[in-house]
Parts: sequence; C-alpha cells; structure tokens
Amino acid sequence: WIGGGVLYGAPTHRLEECLYVSARALDIDAQFMYIPGTCIMSFDDPETYTAKVCLIKSDTGVHLSKLRDVHEAFKDVIRHDISVGSAIRRLDRIVSRKNAYGPWRLVVLYACATAMVGPFGFDAGYLDIPVLFGMGLIVGFLQNVVSKISSTYAGVFEVTAAMVTSLIARALGSIGDGKYFCFAALAKSSLALILPGYMILCAALELQTKNIIPGSIRMVYAIIYTMFLGFGQMIGTAVYGAIDPTAQSSLTCTRPIPPVGKYLTALGFTVFLVLINQGRWNQMPLMTFISFSTYCLTSNVGNLVGNDVQIISLLAAVCIGLQANLWARIGYRVEYFCRQIMLKHVQPRMPRFMLKTMSRVSSQRKKFNSINSSKSSVDDAIDMDEAIDRKA
Repeated sequence: WIGGGVLYGAPTHRLEECLYVSARALDIDAQFMYIPGTCIMSFDDPETYTAKVCLIKSDTGVHLSKLRDVHEAFKDVIRHDISVGSAIRRLDRIVSRKNAYGPWRLVVLYACATAMVGPFGFDAGYLDIPVLFGMGLIVGFLQNVVSKISSTYAGVFEVTAAMVTSLIARALGSIGDGKYFCFAALAKSSLALILPGYMILCAALELQTKNIIPGSIRMVYAIIYTMFLGFGQMIGTAVYGAIDPTAQSSLTCTRPIPPVGKYLTALGFTVFLVLINQGRWNQMPLMTFISFSTYCLTSNVGNLVGNDVQIISLLAAVCIGLQANLWARIGYRVEYFCRQIMLKHVQPRMPRFMLKTMSRVSSQRKKFNSINSSKSSVDDAIDMDEAIDRKA
C-alpha cells in the first residue's frame, strides 16, 4: 500500500499514521519512518527480540483514479472486509492497469490547460490563446515524452522548458511593440503547470504535523526547483534581448478578455487539470464546483482588499479546505477523494514571500544590466513570484 499510495499521490503528512493504523488492525508490532521517496519499516518480534527492517522506494506522483482504488483496498483491509492476500492481488491489478491517457494525449491536455490558464490567471487576450496552446505543446512534449525517454534530459527539463518558452514569449511579444501578443502572459502561463505549488503544499502540511525531516526535504527541493525555473527564464529573456535591441519588456497586458470569458476558462482549466492527473469523469463535477466557487471568491474579494496576495491566498485556501472537508463528512466513500480535491486546488497558491527570500534576485539584476537591450527586462525574468501569486 505504501508504494502505491506514494506513487499515486497519497497524503504524505499522514502516511506514517495510516501505516500505524494498518499495523494495529493486523496485530503487527512495527515502526515506520517516511522520507520523500523512501519508507523504512521495522517489524519487531517480541519473543525472539529480533526485528526485520524493510526499505521501500517509490517515485512521487499523482494519479487520482488509482489513488482512490488503492485507498479503498486499504480501508477494506483495516475493516477486515477482505484478507491481506486479496488486497495484495487487488493492488497488483491496480498497478498493472494502463493509464486512461497516454503520453501523447497528455501533451494535448497540457496544451489545452496552458491555453485556459492564461486568460483568467494572467490577463491573456484572445490572440494569446492559440500561442499558449502551442507553448503548452512544447512543455508537455518535453515533460511527458522527452523526459521519459532520456533520464539525462529529465535533470535539465525545468531550465530548458523555461528558457525556450520565455524566449518565444519575448520574441512574439515584441512584434509591433506588444500590440498583438502580451509578453508577460505568455511567459507566465507557459510554466503554470510545472510550478512546484503542490510540492510546497505537501511540505507545509508535513511541517505542520511535525514531520520535520520529510517537510524540510521537500521545502528545500521546491525552492531549488523554483530557482531553476527562474534561471531558465532569465537565460531565455536575456538571449532574445541581446538579439533584438527593441525587445518588449512590458509586464502588463492591455487587452484581457472579458470577465465572462475568464470564468469560462477557469472552469476549462479545472477540467483539463483533472484529466492531466488521470482523474475520472465522475470526479469532475465536485472538483469543478469547488474550483469555480473559489475563483469567484478570489476574483471578487481581490477588488475589495486591493489585490493583497496574502489575504486572497488565505481566503482561497480556507474556502477550498472547508468545502473539501464538508464533502468528506457527508460520506458516500468520498473522504479520501475530497482530500485530493483540496490538495489539487490549493497547489497553485504558492506564498509570495518564499520567492522574495531568494538571493537570485540581485544576481539576475547584475547579469541583465550587462546587456544593453535587456536592461529593463530584469523584472520579467524574476517575475516568477508574480506568476504564482496571480494564478487563481
């Protein structure tokens, strides 16, 4: 269960608690320790005063449909509805089951989600949407096809994806002095799906529950991951700035779509995000409702509090958490599913102050000032915090 749970997105801050519950249900004297990607288990024998230590390694991922099935098997075991052997055979069938959407379908879903997040999250216009679709194809192809084929490239995926998308965004945004495409919206939206919001959310929950070791590891890794994205954006914008002295560096979009279109694209983004995470269609209505209600709250409250990012993010997280937990209390075997709803909707809410503490800001300013045509584009390259803050 631990391997499948981690692989499919189980709540990392409650893994040890669930393992202890299962051990008590099966009358096993055991101890557990979880760190990201690895679980150490010690099974004690009080009669012989010996212990058997097992090490289980598993990649971390999100798979909504298989996660639900794995948790159902876990609950049936601790309730003694099925035997351990039957649960193992069920888990084997779950793991061997093919994904509903293969790599090439995920590439298209990435493109659709990127096109949807631009208008409601970053004020992209109508002309920006097809460009965002193409940039989403590039990011989806690099992550789901190239990174799976080459483990060597997977180590530099973040830098290359940010570099390519930011270069294309600035090149297109400079056409007609920014009259046709919005450079800021293109650069931010293209990286929206690979931001480490979900990773930092898991780290915050682990630290909140006093799981210091896994929480600290995830937090440090998320910060380094974000620095890679910022470094890639810096290279892309600087390279095109050196090629074109008149490159566009405006951070505002002057032709956003109407508010009705933003609401529709917010719904579309939720649908595509669920499909990217291999969710089922019967999971879609509840997720869409929670996402839409939260976006309505943040979009209207933002006008009252002066777009204060901290207050808006707090209200959004509270709204999502309350709705997910209320649905979980209703029953109908949706409690674990609602927990996943909460995590997947809170993940874009990455705190702004975390990126403000990075020392890369000053170093990027020095590097950009050495390029005459890119002197005004420093704020573009280090604008990752704004991209995360404004994401609904």
